Amino acid sequence: MGTTNNAITQRLEILQSHYRKFRENPEARFCHWAIKEDEAKMMEAFVKYENSEHGIFPDLFFPVISPFKSASQYSQSLLEETNSWLDNDTASIKEAGYDLQFDKPARAEKPSSFLEPLSRFASRIKELDNVVAVLEPTEISDYGAWESWMMELAGSNIPLNTRIMVSLEESASGLYRLRGTYKNIIVSILADLDMPGAMRQLASSGDPGDPGVQYRLLILDMGQAASEGNFDKMKSFGEKAVNLAQQQVGWEHLEVAAYLTLGSFIVASNQKEAVELYKKGVQTAENAHQNKHPLGVPTLLQAHNFIAAAYFGPRQYEEAIHYYGKAAAVAKTDKNYTYQQMEAHRMSGLCFQQLKRPTEAFQQYWQALDLATEICDKFQTEAVFLHIGAGAVEAMRQNGDFSQKSLLGEKMTKLAGEDWEQKIESQKIKP
Repeated sequence: MGTTNNAITQRLEILQSHYRKFRENPEARFCHWAIKEDEAKMMEAFVKYENSEHGIFPDLFFPVISPFKSASQYSQSLLEETNSWLDNDTASIKEAGYDLQFDKPARAEKPSSFLEPLSRFASRIKELDNVVAVLEPTEISDYGAWESWMMELAGSNIPLNTRIMVSLEESASGLYRLRGTYKNIIVSILADLDMPGAMRQLASSGDPGDPGVQYRLLILDMGQAASEGNFDKMKSFGEKAVNLAQQQVGWEHLEVAAYLTLGSFIVASNQKEAVELYKKGVQTAENAHQNKHPLGVPTLLQAHNFIAAAYFGPRQYEEAIHYYGKAAAVAKTDKNYTYQQMEAHRMSGLCFQQLKRPTEAFQQYWQALDLATEICDKFQTEAVFLHIGAGAVEAMRQNGDFSQKSLLGEKMTKLAGEDWEQKIESQKIKP
C-alpha cells in the first residue's frame, strides 16, 4: 500500500476504532465528535466509506441536512427529509425484496419523531443493526437553541436500533450542557487525526526531485506559515510556488492556484494586495484560456470569482458585479459550467439588491432562473433554487412590480415544487 493510501487509511482506522468503542457501549445512543476544521472532510469520508460495500460496521449512516431555524421547524424538517428519503431513495432496497411499507408520522410531535420511521426501516433490514442519523444542518441560527433541541432529543425515548451522530468543531460548541446532563448516553470523541501530518505524507509521496512533489510541499508550507501568522514566510513560499509553476510547461492552472491561494490568506487583512494577486492569476488564466489549455475555463472562472468575492465581502458591490459578470461570460462558453453561470447571475442579483437597484437585480435573478431550469434535473437539492426565487420575489417587492409573479411561479414550481413560497417562508430563506 502506497504512502497516499496509508495517510488516509491510517486516519480512517482511527475513526473506526473510536466508533467501535461507541457502538460497543450498551447505553450509548449519541456520538459527539469534537473535530478541528481540517478534519471535517475526513469525517465525511468515514460516513461514505461505512455506507459503501467496504464498510466494516452493520450500520447505515443517514446524513440529514435540514437547516436549524427553530426547534419546531427543525423537528418537522427532519421528519420530512427522512420520509422523503424513505419514499424516493430506497428503490434498490425494495427491489431486493424488503417490505418497506409501514406507517410514517406526518407531523413531528417531538424531536425524536424522525427516528420512528428510521427505526421501522432498520427493523425490516436483517443485515442492519442500527440506522445512524448524522446531524449536518446546513445552517444553525442559534447554537444554544440547537443544543436545547438536542437535549430534548437525548431525553426522549431513542429507539434501540437508531443512533445520533454529530461532528462539531471544538471551537464552535462543546455541547457541555448536553454532555453534563446525559453522561450515560452521549459519548464525546476527540478525533485528533493530525491532518497536517496527513497532508505532508500525501504531498511528499513520490520523488523529492519531482516538480509536482516540490509544488505540493510549497503550497502546504504556505498554508502552515499562514496558520502560524508568519506572513513573510508565507509570501516567500507562495512566490516560490509561482516561480516553479512558471518554469513548467502546461502548469498555468497551478500558477493561478498559487496566486489565488496566497491571496486568500491575506484578503481579510490586506484586500488591495490580495486583489492584485488575484488579477495576476486572471492574466495567466486568460492566456491559458486563449491558448486552449484544457483547464482554461475553470481556472479563469475561479480567478474571476475570487476577485468578485474579495469585493463582495467589504460591500464594494459595483466592483463585485463587474467580476461576477466576467465569470458568467466565461462560464457561458462551456455548457459544463452552467451551474457556475447561474451562480454568477444570482450573486450579481444580490449585489444589485444591496445597491437598491431592484430592476437590475430582478433581471439577474431571472437569468439565473432560466439557467436553473436547464440543470435542475442534475441536482438533488433545491436550496439554491429557493435562494434565487427568494431574491426574485424581494426584487419585485422592492420595485413594486408583480407583473412577472405568475411566470415566476411556473418556473419555481418546476424547480422546487408547488409549495416553493411556503418553503421560502418556513425556512426563512434569504436571497
